[in-house]
Amino acid sequence: MKKKIENYQRKDLFEHYDRLTKPYASITTKIDVTPIYELSKRKGHFYATLGFCLTKAMCEIEEFRVIYEDGEFYLCDTIVPSYTDVLSDGTIGFYDVPLEDSYENYLSKFDELKKKRLEGIVMPCSNEAVVWLSCEPWFKATAIDPPFDKNKRVPQLIWDKYEKEGDKYYVNLLIFFHHGFVDGFHIGKLIENIDKNIANIAKKYLD
Repeated sequence: MKKKIENYQRKDLFEHYDRLTKPYASITTKIDVTPIYELSKRKGHFYATLGFCLTKAMCEIEEFRVIYEDGEFYLCDTIVPSYTDVLSDGTIGFYDVPLEDSYENYLSKFDELKKKRLEGIVMPCSNEAVVWLSCEPWFKATAIDPPFDKNKRVPQLIWDKYEKEGDKYYVNLLIFFHHGFVDGFHIGKLIENIDKNIANIAKKYLD
């Protein structure tokens, strides 16, 4: 569900950045994914689990749930993660996996929708706020410059191959965002929320 925002507080900022050739900014930060690595050894689903934690973290920040459509601003109830995956013919495809309250239910839904997409079924896109997710498990990267459609205004989260440092595992996470909706302050909150959500899922399913 989405609700029209009558007086969007960031309207002037949005209009300022949105008229630029590139209204986006990005940062790359190191994320400790040790709990997800350990959990994936039991359940698999490293990609789905990290996507679940990242999207839940983003949903907790209202500014990330604002979208712009036909000249109006709307606040969405949730954010839908849209995954990128390699298809059988070597090309890539995309599929949305709406969040579930239950992590186990989410993994089941992820498997179901991924299977359909890999079988060639193209499913309709969500009309809620969306985040594009992608993983580059073939290499390490300190920065990624993703393609973007200025008119879609969709944030992107992309991470590289995890790497062990001491007894912990890390990925470099690219956070790509429209500056009209969020600032560095919100990115800082997002990183805090990511760490919290990873710790929470570990506490619940690894203890």
